[in-house]
Amino acid sequence: MKTANVVSVRDSGPLNGTNPPATQAAPSIARMSDALRRYPEISEEERQQLIRFLKHGAQEDIVQATYVLGLEPRLIAFQKDHPKDFPGGLKAWTPFALLVLVPLLAVLWHLLR
Repeated sequence: MKTANVVSVRDSGPLNGTNPPATQAAPSIARMSDALRRYPEISEEERQQLIRFLKHGAQEDIVQATYVLGLEPRLIAFQKDHPKDFPGGLKAWTPFALLVLVPLLAVLWHLLR
């Protein structure tokens, strides 16, 4: 059996090139973590950036900016203070419920006809 002697391994980054390099993403994560840490004493521009980051940012970046740094209580407070931007409860589950119920009702209707 042949074996390979690996001297080093180098990560060449993402294959598709759609994700920004870590050096570009890190300042954004640090800035968002800092804004969340200082919340509610942040500017309106920072508040908008934080909302945009939490709604549209990469899940890994959001986890790194909040949970890894122990900012969960600040995140929960921020989301509670902005209910229009972060819907919860029944409003958040409605699309999923419709996605499940509509096909189920269509199948039942077809079977009972």
